[in-house]
Amino acid sequence: MFFSDAKLEKLSDISSDIGQIFFASVFISSFFNTSANWTVIILGLVLSLIFWSSSLLLIKK
Repeated sequence: MFFSDAKLEKLSDISSDIGQIFFASVFISSFFNTSANWTVIILGLVLSLIFWSSSLLLIKK
C-alpha cells in the first residue's frame, strides 16, 4: 500500500500524539499514585517509545 507524503506526515503526527498520551497518562501519572506499579510504568515508557520511534520512521519515508 502506498501513501502520499501528506498521509505519511499525518500518520506520523498521530503516532507521535499517541506516544505522548501513553507517556503522560501511563508513565508520568503512575509516579503520582500512592502505589506505583513498576510493570505499568515500564509498559507506558515502552509504548511511548514505540509510538515515537514509529513516528520518526514514518516521517523519514
